[in-house]
Amino acid sequence: MMTVRSILLTLFMLQFFIGIAQSEEDMINDIRKKHELVKQWLEKGMRNPTIEIYEQCHDDEEGNEDVSTSLIKYYYQGKELRYITHEHEPYASSAILTQYYFWDNELFFCFQSGHDRYTSYKSNDIQNVIKVFDKRIYFSDRTAFRCLIKEYKESIKEEDGGPSKHPFDQLDSLPNQKVACNTILREINSVEYYLELLKLSRMQLKEKCMSRNAFD
Repeated sequence: MMTVRSILLTLFMLQFFIGIAQSEEDMINDIRKKHELVKQWLEKGMRNPTIEIYEQCHDDEEGNEDVSTSLIKYYYQGKELRYITHEHEPYASSAILTQYYFWDNELFFCFQSGHDRYTSYKSNDIQNVIKVFDKRIYFSDRTAFRCLIKEYKESIKEEDGGPSKHPFDQLDSLPNQKVACNTILREINSVEYYLELLKLSRMQLKEKCMSRNAFD
């Protein structure tokens, strides 16, 4: 039989966790509103980036292998940073787009999407694999508090041609999976990385291939 004390403790813990859940949902709703406002600002008059950094980085020191490309765009409203995009193509059949959203110069949301095509060899069965994904990271006071991921992968035999359905349509039909934020943050550049890039000259960027190094 539960004592009065244990009942009160249970009720207190229940209220505590409900309060945390409500607080987190309030922050998510606030982020969605800010995200929509930044999108509206970007779409108004088809905003052009304030600063662009473009790189071509070779796979080896001699430059004999494939070249990866990276385009980073910064969007300012006056002196306030509003939006950063990073388009990265590690190789010809792979592309990653990372978007950072800011309010009062503070990061509040990050969205990354990408696709990859590669060949899989299993028991002399050659298959082409298509993988698409997206990742969402919600921030409060510079700290990630909710991280979501979706991934769709399909193996296609050479004789089948293309995928059964459009991969991104398949991805959209999947539910988001909540994951520990530290697993995603290891795979996505921090905002400080992009701010450091702004301090480098064009020659330094060319010599260091900064954006390429961050993904290797």
